[in-house]
Amino acid sequence: MNRIGKYQLVAELARGGMGVVFLAVAQASAGFQKLCVLKQLKAELAEGPEFVQMFLAEAELAARLNHPNVVQTHDVDTDAGLPFLVMDYLDGRSLLQVQRRVGERLTLAARVRVLVEVLQALEYVHELTDIDGQPLRLVHRDVTPHNVFLTFDGQVKLLDFGIAKTAHSAETAAGVVKGKLTYISPEQVHGVAEARSDLFAMGVMLWEAVARRRLWQDRSEAEIITALVQNNVPSLRQAAPAADPALFAIADRALAGPIDQRYASARAMRVDLEAWLARQPDAPTVRQLGELVAGSFATERVERQRQIEQVMRAHRDGALTSAAPLPRLVTDASESTGGTPSHPQSIASTTSITNSGMNSSATSSAAMSSLVPEPPAPAAPLHRRAAVVVAALGAAALLLFLLRGREPATAAAGQPAASAAATPAAIAPPAAATSLASGPAAVAATAPGSAPT
Repeated sequence: MNRIGKYQLVAELARGGMGVVFLAVAQASAGFQKLCVLKQLKAELAEGPEFVQMFLAEAELAARLNHPNVVQTHDVDTDAGLPFLVMDYLDGRSLLQVQRRVGERLTLAARVRVLVEVLQALEYVHELTDIDGQPLRLVHRDVTPHNVFLTFDGQVKLLDFGIAKTAHSAETAAGVVKGKLTYISPEQVHGVAEARSDLFAMGVMLWEAVARRRLWQDRSEAEIITALVQNNVPSLRQAAPAADPALFAIADRALAGPIDQRYASARAMRVDLEAWLARQPDAPTVRQLGELVAGSFATERVERQRQIEQVMRAHRDGALTSAAPLPRLVTDASESTGGTPSHPQSIASTTSITNSGMNSSATSSAAMSSLVPEPPAPAAPLHRRAAVVVAALGAAALLLFLLRGREPATAAAGQPAASAAATPAAIAPPAAATSLASGPAAVAATAPGSAPT
């Protein structure tokens, strides 16, 4: 059987531009076996010190985390010069998948219950200290429905700390924005992030839970960036006028443009949501939430377990030799079309390792959607197009400014002067365009398919 370190590989789960994810077995000396998920840096990237360093930084951070609402990393090591990390094997689905499958049966109270659990994770993450008791000032920077995982027994886990930032992290380069565009905060557009940036993302998720639609819906990348820069987030009151005003107040505070107007901590936002939840007669327990998820994916869960048992049996019977390629667990049709988001991952693969770390730890039946590492970077990803669009708009604004110097003469000739409001210049300030266009643009865009239903 193929091995990496002390772990026996059972099957390949996913392969992407940065890493390979395996289902593995941890073999104890007493004969005890435990399934786990192992992520290893791809061999061709090991020659680049920056990739190894980023992988190890992610692994070191992941290994520090120990909380019921955060996926657990149990081991970090190197085998044949390739670093790897070993994570929990979870049985469940991402919040994104659950929203799509369960639909209206996932009530508002159930969705808020999930957000409360995620806020407990963020509360722990934001208050984490190093071994000397010094605050790490950890920021996740990629809190989205795709990175929230619901197990079939009711646990809620925050995944994927691949682009998390600590007090010791290098400053984000000018022009680089880390995070998914449809969930980032205004300050992240400028490459800045702190704990309350994660709370803005939680505000987006609350907004979408209440309105039952995407916050940015049909907005283009350039329009989203402009709205963020101008602190012009769509109104939840207008999107869902019949909703509880208490939720309007919570969402408004979480989505405030100025950082100092947002919740001071994840704890404060959690307390307000828990107070609302306590007044709801249909508020589910986490166990009831797990039963709902398990029942909604029962067929796929049974099929996934059958696949795993078949592969394990073949290994035990010697049908698979160490020289044979590892089997690859098959994803069912509904997963391949509905589970894996079609948008680029958090940042360009040349900038960091993303969505193949914590997010790759996930599950037996979530299959590729939760285990998939970041795909190879496309030739023209949406985030680069967004930067190009904004840069073009900034150039248009500058050209308009120069041309307006000739307006008096034009007007004297009987021609009306051009109105700035009628031009694309109003879409984005030149300063934002300059910031986003310079350097290796790394804004990520979320495709329409990755929104809640």
